[in-house]
Order: sequence, then structure tokens, then C-alpha cells
Amino acid sequence: MQKGEAVRIFTGAMVPEQTSCVVMQEMVELAGNEISINGEIKPGSNIRLRGANIHEGEMALSKGTIINPAGIGYLASLGISEMQVFRKPKAGVIVSGNELVKSGQALQAGQIYEGNSIMLASALQSTGFGLEQLKVVKDDFNETVEAIQEMMAQCDVIMLSGSISVGDYDFAGKALESLNVETIFYKVNQKPGKPLFFGKKSNHLFFGLPGNPAASLACYYEYVLPALRKMSGINPVYLEKKLLPAKNGFAKSDERAHFLRARISGNTVVILEKQDSAALQSFALANALVYLPANKNEIEAGERVEVHRLP
Repeated sequence: MQKGEAVRIFTGAMVPEQTSCVVMQEMVELAGNEISINGEIKPGSNIRLRGANIHEGEMALSKGTIINPAGIGYLASLGISEMQVFRKPKAGVIVSGNELVKSGQALQAGQIYEGNSIMLASALQSTGFGLEQLKVVKDDFNETVEAIQEMMAQCDVIMLSGSISVGDYDFAGKALESLNVETIFYKVNQKPGKPLFFGKKSNHLFFGLPGNPAASLACYYEYVLPALRKMSGINPVYLEKKLLPAKNGFAKSDERAHFLRARISGNTVVILEKQDSAALQSFALANALVYLPANKNEIEAGERVEVHRLP
């Protein structure tokens, strides 16, 4: 092309050398071999420059990047059809309790509806993972051992909800011990979730989660999810942390660290009511956990606190 000349091209076509800009057809009037342009001409407009997306030698996506739909399209546009990825860990859940009944059935005296399995399955799915296998067992040693053995054949991470404490009918710990699962730690100085267990055997990870639903879910976000992310090569592995002023105060009566259900609202965080380990209503309204260390007994209104944002 020479100065003062124009050529017609279509969307996606290679732009001829020496082109100043591309004008949309709707802005052009043709009269014989001449055109007139209605509107302002801006040099470089409607031209995708070579290297605008990525320069030669630059890293397209670094290790640890989550491959989302945009990432797949981006790599495909670079001519990349295959890539090495981390396999997602397969997770399983074992829920135990003689008192547990499925939703929809009539409750007898001493029975409660079982919700931890669907809660943990939903937590896995909402954080980018999935439930490979689910088992609900009675408070029975042999049944618990059999469930763990069957799940080990398919799952990398096994969560046992309930039966991890020291009661006469708490068989999860005894079953793990009989299977020679190495105890990494048992019991954490925190609320909720004191009777938390973590163990390993070969390439399997085991989390003994408390039976109280709010405690079980808090331990999932603070312990299980980071493990799943680390196994998947995702960085960062932990929940996003930030300091925010507390809208209201809170006082605790023991020397344990607390994970308080809370809700971020604007530039502040509200500590919710009903912090009992079994109370899920406050968790249903929460989008964050406020961390209160063991050596601190009180949060004052307006004080900046450590907030863990829930995914």
C-alpha cells in the first residue's frame, strides 16, 4: 500500500504492511474507486499488533496456574494442544454414627438427620474438587476398618467424619491404628475442631474430622483444602488472609484458638452469633473465618483481626 491508498479486508485478515489503521465498513461510503470516512481516524485502531498477547520468550502460564476456560482457549490460540498437569486428588468421605438417619425418613428417639456427607461433598465441589466415594457406617470397628480399606483402593485423601474422639463407640481412631496409619498429629488446641486427626500411609492422607458439623467444615477449610491444593500444585494453598476491623466484639472463656464464623461486609468483618460447634446456620451465612489466637481472649469492636476468606 502507498500513502493515500486503502484496501478492503475482512475481520481476522492479515493487515497489509504500512497500514495506518482499519476502519469499520459501517463508517465508510464507497463512490467508484474512492471512499469517504465518516468519523475520526485513529492511528492503530482495530489492529491486533504482533506480540500484543505474549512476546516471544515470555512464559505463557507458570507452574501452579489453575487451568480455567480462558486458559484453555489461550493455550489453544498458541498452538498448544497438550500440557502436563497435576492429577486432581481423589477424595472420599466416611461418616459414622448409629444415630444417623437419611433425610426424608421419620426420626425415632435419639436419632438425627445425617448432613455431614452432603456438606463435605458440596465443600469439595465448590472448591474445585469432587467426591470419589462416600460410605455411611455404623459405630462398629470391623465395619469401619472394611470401609477404610475399600476406600483406600480408590481415594488419595480419606475424611472420616465423627467417631474420632475417645468414647466407647468411637472406632475411627482404633480402625486407623489397626491399619498401621501413621499419626502425624491428633488433637489441636482450637475451637471448633479440637479432636482433629491427621495421618498418612504410603500415598494416602487421612483426616479424622469432628462429628459436629460446624467443626467438621471449619477443619475442611483450614486443613483438608490446603492439602488438596498442595497435592494439585495450586498456589497459594491456604485461604486468603487479610486484616480487617471487627464490626463487633467477641470474648472467649478458654485458652484455645478460635475460628469464628464471620461475614465480610465492605471494609469490615462482622462476627456472627451462634458459634457453637454444631451450629451450621451461622456457617451458612458466613463468607469468612476470624482467627482468634490461643493467647488472646477478647476482640474489641474496631480492632483489626485476622480474617480467612472462604472460597
